[in-house]
Amino acid sequence: MLVKKGLDADRALAAMTIQAAKIIGCDARLGSIDVGKDADLFISDGSPFDPTAIIRDVFIDGERVAGGQSA
Repeated sequence: MLVKKGLDADRALAAMTIQAAKIIGCDARLGSIDVGKDADLFISDGSPFDPTAIIRDVFIDGERVAGGQSA
């Protein structure tokens, strides 16, 4: 919603990931993709803020749990 209202997409993504993790004190384990951190993420064919983007892969704890189809 905030991206639609003009918030920069990079700042919106940070607000949902690393900034949120910092607020709750979990940024040593969560909030960014880095060695040693929990790896729950998805890969899509577009922006995470685009409702028409299709999620291609989902990883939880570093393991693919969904996806793998070709685009």
